Amino acid sequence: MLLLILLLFSGITAIEIPKEVKLYVGQVYSLSLPQGSRVEDASGGPISNWLTLDIETLMGLPQGEHVGKHYVKVTHPNGENVIEFKVSEEFLNPCGETDSFWVEVLFEGSKLVQDKVRAAKMVHDFTEVDLEKIRVYTPEYGKAIRDLTKLEMNGNDESLQQGLEDLFHVVVPGDCAEGNEQEQDLPEKALQILEIIFEKQKSGEISAVNAEIFQGRVRSRQERQGVKDIISNFDFATSAPDIVEEDFEVTTLTTTTKRSVRPNSRGSDSSPQKLGSLSSMKCYRGILCSMTIPSDTFMDPEDGKTEKLKLEVKSNGADEKWVKVDKMQISAVPLKEGEFQMRLEARDKNNQMVSAPFNVLVEDSSIPNHKFFFEMDTLYDRYTSNPHLLVGFVQRLASAFKASTDSVMVDRVEKSQTGKAVIYWSNANLSTAICPTDEIEAMKLTMATKKQNNPKGVFMKAMGPEYMVRKLGLNFTGACLPSASSDSSSPSVVSPNRESGFGWLALAAALALLLLLIALALCCCLAKRPKKEKPSEFVSKGLPVVFPEEVADESETAIASTPMLVKEERPPLKVSQHENPLYKPPPPLTSSFSPRGTTPGLAGTPSQRLPPPYVPP
Repeated sequence: MLLLILLLFSGITAIEIPKEVKLYVGQVYSLSLPQGSRVEDASGGPISNWLTLDIETLMGLPQGEHVGKHYVKVTHPNGENVIEFKVSEEFLNPCGETDSFWVEVLFEGSKLVQDKVRAAKMVHDFTEVDLEKIRVYTPEYGKAIRDLTKLEMNGNDESLQQGLEDLFHVVVPGDCAEGNEQEQDLPEKALQILEIIFEKQKSGEISAVNAEIFQGRVRSRQERQGVKDIISNFDFATSAPDIVEEDFEVTTLTTTTKRSVRPNSRGSDSSPQKLGSLSSMKCYRGILCSMTIPSDTFMDPEDGKTEKLKLEVKSNGADEKWVKVDKMQISAVPLKEGEFQMRLEARDKNNQMVSAPFNVLVEDSSIPNHKFFFEMDTLYDRYTSNPHLLVGFVQRLASAFKASTDSVMVDRVEKSQTGKAVIYWSNANLSTAICPTDEIEAMKLTMATKKQNNPKGVFMKAMGPEYMVRKLGLNFTGACLPSASSDSSSPSVVSPNRESGFGWLALAAALALLLLLIALALCCCLAKRPKKEKPSEFVSKGLPVVFPEEVADESETAIASTPMLVKEERPPLKVSQHENPLYKPPPPLTSSFSPRGTTPGLAGTPSQRLPPPYVPP
């Protein structure tokens, strides 16, 4: 037990707490304290916001507003100590009279000091650069104290900084420039550091937003503007903090990587600044869209407003070029739908750059029922690398038809076998629900001859020599086809072919088969229908109706209102002119078939109906 107490006591006393600490703005400070230590202002209040106690480690990261003296009291189990921190700015250039190279790693984090310190330590572990030489600046302070020129960057650019909060730069010193020649080699050490950061960024080991190489110098006290010394909040801080300018050893490294950069001709020229933001562009696929750049978006103290600067649009993380800027107008003919992140770069005469981000939202257009194709005299590669060509093509084509640019919808640009560009386009103003054949054919006759489908001279003159059309044609699709099928990918004028003829034959055969089945069904129904019998002239079995008064028998049982049925009465035989015309009566009735029983008076009475009695006049 005693040994354990001695070990703990020895561990406590082994930690030395300094009395005075000198720090530069942005320099990382870290001190391990004994277990159970407390940190507070020497006057009893809270410590300054650039200091924090993380478990048992005192971390610090002073910024420009913290220049001056700060007194911190550390209370630990073995007693208490007061540390005097002297924060000053750097005015000496690391490479003396020559330019220095820095690698700046951009992070988006919180306002917590420990997060920024951990980021700096992470960069230190990866690059093996001395932690005392690494600085952590805010973007504003880093630009204010140094005169910089950007040399190298990854796929992301300053546009990603827009809209992000709590940004900070971890600045890693690199090589020193070899004199002030016009052609400089990119620093080997800085390139190695940049490559390490990129690899760690891709693997997810470091959550950096961007990494860049800068060349420049630290500005002197007279050159700095807008950076004021702010004294400490404590009562006993000096009102004029001492700015210690110390000499430090400068090591010049020899570079062997041969890469040329632009001349470093800065002088006293200030870089342009971004004053406003750009709104988003909403476009439809294949339709020309544009946006006007506000004049107050950028400002350069020497060159002037935005229209005086060199403007260029670039895509974040993509090599495709389909957006162009000309005369304060951003224009594009998008061929893909989706949301794209762009940036507008503005450069002054000394090639100093500032950028503003904006988004391009492309929605899908309606599917056309026709597609014209132009085989241009220009190479396909020029259309993919120069967005001015496709934008100019739409404008020139709309002018040839004396219509608006919204009526031209570009579907795609393909490469022909000869390497020329083949542009597929359609009239966006025509209906897609039905096939407007007359309008489409009229457009075709405006551009091409009726027989040979060659471009007309008048149309070629309207398009101009820059957009020379070698061959044109028309493909139908959608509602303009008998059956919905995609148009052929190879340029050819639509004409009846084997596939379309086979479709018509199949349709005719199907209709004939359907009619045959309907006729067969009708025949079956008529065959199963019962035949309509001829109405009988007799009540049943050929028995005529006989009333009692027509019978000679004067039987009392006979009722005049009830008809009598005489059995086995037959109709008169048909007698031809060659037979005996005399009437042959049927055989006499037997008594067993008489409905009135046996009657003696009727034994000789014939069953044939007698004629009515003669009544004299």
